[in-house]
Amino acid sequence: MAPVIDAFTLHPPPPATMSTPLASPADPSNSFVHITLGRYSTSLDLLVPAAPPVQASADLKARCFDYLADTLIEHSSLYSSAELIGAFKHIPGSSYNANLEATAICARIKSAVFNIANLTGLGFFSDKGQPITDPITNNIPSCPAGVSYFAFRSTVNPSDVDSRITLPSFTLDFWLALPQTLHSTHSANRTAHSPTARNLSTTFADPVHTPDHPPVPPRKPRVSLAQFRAMSGSAKNKIGTENGTDTMDDYCPITRTMLSGKQLKRLVMRTKLQDLNAFINLNILSPRMNTLLSPSGFADAHFTYHGPLDFLDSQTSFDSLFSPPAPVRLTVASTGVPTLDSISAARAITAFVDNCKFRIFIPIFRSDYVGTADRNDAASLHATVQALKKLSMSSRHPTSGSWINLSPDELFAEYNILTPLLPADVSLWGLNLVSQYHDSLSADLQELILGDPSYSPPNLSTLTDRSSQLAALRTLRVCAVRHYTVMKAHEKIVHRVVTRKLKDTPSSRTSSAPFSVIIPPARSDPTAPPQSGNSLDGISALTRSFLSPAEHTMQRYQPTLNTSTPFPIDPLTNFQSPFPTGFQGCMCCGSTEHVFRSCPRNGTDGASVLFYKNLFAHKPHLRK
Repeated sequence: MAPVIDAFTLHPPPPATMSTPLASPADPSNSFVHITLGRYSTSLDLLVPAAPPVQASADLKARCFDYLADTLIEHSSLYSSAELIGAFKHIPGSSYNANLEATAICARIKSAVFNIANLTGLGFFSDKGQPITDPITNNIPSCPAGVSYFAFRSTVNPSDVDSRITLPSFTLDFWLALPQTLHSTHSANRTAHSPTARNLSTTFADPVHTPDHPPVPPRKPRVSLAQFRAMSGSAKNKIGTENGTDTMDDYCPITRTMLSGKQLKRLVMRTKLQDLNAFINLNILSPRMNTLLSPSGFADAHFTYHGPLDFLDSQTSFDSLFSPPAPVRLTVASTGVPTLDSISAARAITAFVDNCKFRIFIPIFRSDYVGTADRNDAASLHATVQALKKLSMSSRHPTSGSWINLSPDELFAEYNILTPLLPADVSLWGLNLVSQYHDSLSADLQELILGDPSYSPPNLSTLTDRSSQLAALRTLRVCAVRHYTVMKAHEKIVHRVVTRKLKDTPSSRTSSAPFSVIIPPARSDPTAPPQSGNSLDGISALTRSFLSPAEHTMQRYQPTLNTSTPFPIDPLTNFQSPFPTGFQGCMCCGSTEHVFRSCPRNGTDGASVLFYKNLFAHKPHLRK
């Protein structure tokens, strides 16, 4: 079997279970999962989008479902419909109803192969594979000998059966065996090889009979399906009993399907026994031996087809003549001897019907999961483009509100998840991957990339296909990763230098001053003048000597705190903080051991709202 490009064979194959979805920091619903297609040595491991829950948006569900369906269609020629349908097992919901409906539609497609509206006659053939050139008419005595098969050409358009099946027309040439009967110009003797042929011989019996060969009694009508359903339970149980005389010929083909296995077995055995007795009584060993043992007047007897010639015009005649149809093909061996193949034609029909089943299953199950069977590629494209535009190195989580910081490699991984969902036509995207990725980087990285002489931006007019877009994106990613690595290395060096100087230099230096200072408690009488040695803002000179220059400048421009109450009030919302003025700690839970960034409640619902309320009460100027 030829290898598949976008899949790889596993040895040994994994179990038919879903692995853990790939984590996606920006949007977990866009992650991909592994599915196993096929079994054992022919199994393939495919990477497809994870299926969103049924309550997700229709665009997101359609985007993931269509990607999976397109991937499986590429491998539909290598696997059966059962294996392909099994690959949808990670989609939420049951596919049983869709499978039943697809099976019923495929039964109609299979019957359409033998519908006279789709059949074209190619002529009569002998059992040796030779075409019959003698004229065949309704004149029974003039029928040529050896007419054994009739060749058909069937052309079926599956969209005529169901418009949702988008497959080309199916054409197949095959033969069907004709029932053989014996006809003699001097005798009314009839001998058949099968019950069907015997029935045809009674239909075309000569009106003159000899004493040695009494007329064949007319066959009683078969029991139809309606008559069978009208029968009582005891009458149905008498069918096919051990002491009965009924045979298979007494019931129509549809009625036979309603009988039990034991009843059918007795009917078949009784039919074969009657046929054997007929052969023994007539002393017929074979068509050739019958000719040798017959008198000279019977020497022109031959087996051939003597049935009606309207099976291309009447579906009822076709079904009664070929019930059930068993198509065969004429093949020529390497030795030049033609042989009849009864497997390849049936296998071709089965493969065509099986392919139709998978193609009709897709829109049915899509309707059950997404909500509509018609694909709307424009809506799926819009959802994918919006997801790409939301990607950034620094962004807030959509639910928790916490900041998410990505590296250029992680950002590129997010692009790798979303870009396969874009269509092949780049002109439909409405964006350029290189420009979009560049805008998603931090401002520092963008400046470093623009100043890099080794990187030249691509000509956007040349990026007209997916490959060129991805190639330019990979080049930009390499440049971004290089500068990001250097920038992080410089940050580590600066951090080590600052930490070492804070530990080693004397405390009198300004550079060694702590970067935080404890604000003294508010004065009990805000109108009283500050104590000696204190500045106008209430901070002692000793404390001020430990401030860094930046903190000293910030404190000079701090607004005067409202110390009329120990618990500050937000002047805009009149919210009073439960923490006193000058509180140094977490403004969410009130702990003095940590700040809000390290608070265990950070990220929970309502925590950010409470933090900002307390913050604006203590420092209302930060609202600007």
